[in-house]
Amino acid sequence: NVQLSACMAASAPSSQPSVTPGVTMRPSVGAGLLCPATFVDEQVVSFENFENGDASSWTNGIVDLASPITLSNYLGQYGLGVPYPSKTFTIPAGTAVAVVSFDMLELGQWDQSLFANDRFTFTFTGDVGSTGFFHVSLSQGFDTTGDVMGSFGNLVEQATWSRTYMASSAGSGDAPFSSYQIHSYTVEIPSAYFAGTNTLEIQLSANLNFDISNESAGFDNVQLSACMAASAPSSQPSVTPGVTMRPSVGAGLLCPATFVDEQVVSFENFENGDASSWTNGIVDLASPITLSNYLGQYGLGVPYPSKTFTIPAGTAVAVVSFDMLELGQWDQSLFANDRFTFTFTGDVGSTGFFHVSLSQGFDTTGDVMGSFGNLVEQATWSRTYMASSAGSGDAPFSSYQIHSYTVEIPSAYFAGTNTLEIQLSANLNFDISNESAGFDNVQLSAC
Repeated sequence: NVQLSACMAASAPSSQPSVTPGVTMRPSVGAGLLCPATFVDEQVVSFENFENGDASSWTNGIVDLASPITLSNYLGQYGLGVPYPSKTFTIPAGTAVAVVSFDMLELGQWDQSLFANDRFTFTFTGDVGSTGFFHVSLSQGFDTTGDVMGSFGNLVEQATWSRTYMASSAGSGDAPFSSYQIHSYTVEIPSAYFAGTNTLEIQLSANLNFDISNESAGFDNVQLSACMAASAPSSQPSVTPGVTMRPSVGAGLLCPATFVDEQVVSFENFENGDASSWTNGIVDLASPITLSNYLGQYGLGVPYPSKTFTIPAGTAVAVVSFDMLELGQWDQSLFANDRFTFTFTGDVGSTGFFHVSLSQGFDTTGDVMGSFGNLVEQATWSRTYMASSAGSGDAPFSSYQIHSYTVEIPSAYFAGTNTLEIQLSANLNFDISNESAGFDNVQLSAC
């Protein structure tokens, strides 16, 4: 379960509209799981809650700064005379369905009458000739309950959407934003619309009759996830442990609380059997009952995996999280010093690594932590013991242990190139029929 997230410090917004609502809205949230349960893997391609004030990745991206007490930042305000936002996403190869989720903020005096038909519109454009859109007409006080859903798209295979009403504040008079409503939308777009180019553009817009002093739209907590169907693994080692391990998990929040925003750059739990983005990437297929898929097995004579990540500009700290699977007869003796090693390489001349010596039965409790790196500013790491199965004899994988690692790497190591390579390896004295290493739930987040 390998994840890398990027942690962002606050920065100036792309633009701050002159009219800022003074109402309390639900806080910006973190990335969640969007894919239907029928899919075996989910990759969070993008998540933005705009708390860092940056919408530069959007065409017509502007951010309305939140009151630190009452409002979270959001993409907006948009309305009459203000061009609406759009963004093009790169969809990972092998994606079966792309799921877009966002909050739509209905701000001010939206209404339906002979002279006004205020409505929100979602539009997507994929491969040449494949597109789709849907409208929802909205009016203060008349769309505050219940869910709405439908299907759309210009191909035989339809996209689907649903809306859940989230919150409102009913005010009086025409003062801007004395009233607001928040609607959460989820849109599922099948691969028929984007498989040719692996790109998908979305546009968020509205039809409003008055300027933003009376009514406007905003958007927040925008996420795009790629849902993967099961596929053949890159490779399946001949020895597969028959032990029960904890299931692969989904992406979580990794950034320390001092950071205002987190972007999940990558999350992989290898349930789709694909490790092609890794150098020396192999996947050990799980028993459908007892094992989740993982990156491995690695050991004596099997080259270890590495991967280079692109870190978003403005990242203050990159956080890497993963599970390390200690499989088989790891030990410490006069003849053996079995240990796990994490190594990263950033800009030219900046690197770091740490070792952890492991032995079945002697490292099953407590946490371990430390600092490392060849610059004055150090990276930090911590390990939490997760689970074990203590077997008997030397049969491969009669014993295993699972350790969860989190590594925080400051921008001094990667700010020049915005790239970071990580390698996961071990020093083992016997082949994988006796002892090996695996990795799972790998995430990188940008803070």
